Amino acid sequence: ASVKAKDFNQGPTTNPDQLLIGKVPGLQIINSSGQPGAATIVKIRGNSSIRSGQTPLYVIDGVPLDGRSARPAFNATGIGQTPDVNPLIFINPSEIVSIDILKDASAAAIYGSRGANGVVLVTTKKGQVGPAKIEVGTSIGFSGVMRKIDVLDASGYRAALQKYSAPLSDSGSSVNAFDQIIRGGAPTQNYTVAFGGGTANGRYRASFLYADQQGIVRKSGLKKYVANFNGQYRFLDNKLSFDFNATAANVSEKIAPVSNDAGSEGNIISLALIWNPTLALKRSNGLYNQTNPSGQANPLALSDAYNDKTSVTTVLASGSVGYKITKDLEYRMLLGLNYSNGNRKGEIQGWLAAIGPAANGVAAVLNNQLLSKLITHTLNYNAKIASGLSLNALAGYEYWSTTYQGSGTSATGFTAQQDEANLYPHYHYYDNMAGANPGNVSTFSFKDPSVEIQSYFARAVFNYHDRYLLTGTFRADGSSKFGKNNKYAYFPSVAAAWNITNENFMSNMKFFNSLKLRLGYGETGNQEFNPVDAALQTGSFSGSGISSNHYGNPDLKWETVTSIDAGLD
Repeated sequence: ASVKAKDFNQGPTTNPDQLLIGKVPGLQIINSSGQPGAATIVKIRGNSSIRSGQTPLYVIDGVPLDGRSARPAFNATGIGQTPDVNPLIFINPSEIVSIDILKDASAAAIYGSRGANGVVLVTTKKGQVGPAKIEVGTSIGFSGVMRKIDVLDASGYRAALQKYSAPLSDSGSSVNAFDQIIRGGAPTQNYTVAFGGGTANGRYRASFLYADQQGIVRKSGLKKYVANFNGQYRFLDNKLSFDFNATAANVSEKIAPVSNDAGSEGNIISLALIWNPTLALKRSNGLYNQTNPSGQANPLALSDAYNDKTSVTTVLASGSVGYKITKDLEYRMLLGLNYSNGNRKGEIQGWLAAIGPAANGVAAVLNNQLLSKLITHTLNYNAKIASGLSLNALAGYEYWSTTYQGSGTSATGFTAQQDEANLYPHYHYYDNMAGANPGNVSTFSFKDPSVEIQSYFARAVFNYHDRYLLTGTFRADGSSKFGKNNKYAYFPSVAAAWNITNENFMSNMKFFNSLKLRLGYGETGNQEFNPVDAALQTGSFSGSGISSNHYGNPDLKWETVTSIDAGLD
């Protein structure tokens, strides 16, 4: 399926996948969190794996993404893990010209070991031939709560106490805690400017985006700055070509204490929903009421005591050189780079009561780096080989590698900000880590094993009078994740199509403007698992000697998905 810009969903968008909601049959896009910029669940034709790794492969202008983000995880005691960020958040949605979805194995087999969950190809705008032209755009929208959970208000709560003769817990007030933690009409603003132009031998385009989205929950929001620059140049009577694409982005977030795994203890939404509606959130002296008989945290106090902010800078760049050896045969080399650096600062200040065992506050300063590299060599042959018969053939070699590492400092037991009545304004633990108990400060670092994939691939497409089409694809992938006895796997596919509407007997039948019969078979792979599963891991034991923490499996092999398709378009 291919969706062009004119068919995208309209309105202010933050994530590129929002452009496709409801546009492609078989494509599920589910928002699992209302956090601005949060990752969505994207599935093409349901689950394609018996284990982890259900996300499709994203390819931006020919460069496949790692699928992870450099934004560190902050798992504060009593809060749990907040939602992940969308891996496409650094893309400017207004610069996308088309998105192609490869659904079945016959289409995705050219991507081999990472195509089992489908492939999403994103193509961005390029410069057009003509004089320089400036484009300016803006969009503004507002967000609100689509559906409120129906809970008892103060009068209903008092009636329930009487009806069920419950123990007296009427504190005499009337509050709606949920309304206190949200803000109505949270705005989203997008501003774009682009300019480009050129000649038949050289085109360019540059663009810039500023986006600001406030979340409906207090102290949540997202800002991003994205710059794009690309060019396409031709030399030697169009025999030599040079293309480049570069994207630089910074995405910053304010994250509220909302998680999917913390229960009600540290989830501000559930805390607000179960708050006693007769118990005031604040006392008459302006301080928070933190003596709830149930022991639960005050949701408004949690919002003020919890601070969590991130900043991720990403660079995605590629350059390709092509040379036409003959008018039908072209060689092309593509180099790609994806670098991302993310930092995160989070805290729960010590004056907050009833959240976990973290006495006197907790804070963390975290940093992660992600680096992926790509080199691809291809030969592309496109010619008529007989009357009415054309051949498009592709052969290539690809090497892709990725590394992921990080470091951080965490601390508990701070001396400042312990008395709510005497707080220092704008004082944060993560900016003053030396204020923690020295015995409760810990530093750490990690580096995931690097992953390398070496691939050989080929594809041939035969087209006879645009009536009968036959496609064959083969890819061999070798991955450093697998055991030494199964480093390589092989992914073949074959597909055929019959364009019935192009037959002579259909020339006078105007009922169909397109009628096509398809058949396809293909195999794709999935290698989304821990890269150390095939290796022997050792570590220290009781301060001396070496122990085996994990025994390697040299026979660990690929998960392969086989797909057989028949369809009438």
